[in-house]
Amino acid sequence: PYSITVRVQYGDQIGRTLDFPTINVRLNRHKPCLNGIYGVEVICETTSLTQKVLQDDPEKPGIAGYHENSLYGAGHVGTRPAIQQEHPEWRLEVHFPDVSANLYGLFMRVTFLHYLHGELNYPSLEALKAGIDNDVQQLRQYRKDTTQFPF
Repeated sequence: PYSITVRVQYGDQIGRTLDFPTINVRLNRHKPCLNGIYGVEVICETTSLTQKVLQDDPEKPGIAGYHENSLYGAGHVGTRPAIQQEHPEWRLEVHFPDVSANLYGLFMRVTFLHYLHGELNYPSLEALKAGIDNDVQQLRQYRKDTTQFPF
């Protein structure tokens, strides 16, 4: 499977306002090999991601990934057409359902496992929120159905 290793950066925090906080990475000049919405597995290269998440909020452990100390999430790679921007830029964003943790600065490996759909241009932030909610529900079901490695 294709993966990208990145350091988590501060974003615009739009996901928080939609109740879908994300880890963010600007891909700068680099156009990734893929784009769209994916089920992803994330491993922190410098510490146990699951322990970090539990340390920050034991009530929100996230969805276990396929490897030890990894988490499963909803990954987005693209230019965020639903967000009005003067200069669109390529980004990687990952939402971890059931997680409330400070992950800024951590070095993460994001592995793309399940393609859901291409990037969509939602007409409003409410429509974007509904679309993300639907994506998360589909990805939860996919993760539930694949108790072993999906590849």
